[in-house]
Amino acid sequence: MPRVKFERTYREFLSIQEVLRQLGALKAGIKFALWVAHNAKELAKIEESFREATAPAEAFKAYEEKRHQLCASCSIQNEDGPRMKGASYDIDPEKKEEFEAKLKELQEECPDHQKLGLDYSQRLAEALDEKHEAQLFTLEEKYLPDNVNGNLLVPVVDLLVDSEQLLGE
Repeated sequence: MPRVKFERTYREFLSIQEVLRQLGALKAGIKFALWVAHNAKELAKIEESFREATAPAEAFKAYEEKRHQLCASCSIQNEDGPRMKGASYDIDPEKKEEFEAKLKELQEECPDHQKLGLDYSQRLAEALDEKHEAQLFTLEEKYLPDNVNGNLLVPVVDLLVDSEQLLGE
């Protein structure tokens, strides 16, 4: 399998990585499995460099940890732990005043929490659109599994080559 140098944004590489996770679950031949594995390994390095480049400030991580602990302790509990409403904790109405008071105290302890959060969000958004280079493996189309969904291939189509292209036809 030949390698090709690709320049893409982190966003595009993370999209390719997600597609490879899904493709990895398909039954196919050894060449296809190796293509998925080699590219997944390379993309894991890119994901790690993205995480390092976008790590939140320690003060923000500390604030968020305390905030999550507070939310969990004041939320309605079920057998799995704190009950959630979508991505938010379901605060127990009986503990709402206590929660709001403790949250205000926490926000006073870390008055920069909003700025730190905005800085982190902005850094994430900017980093997703930064260009990065990687050497990824290509695969001849004939090694794709028959049951692959065409929409799934959109992010990885540039990694696929027609067998005739390799022969120079």
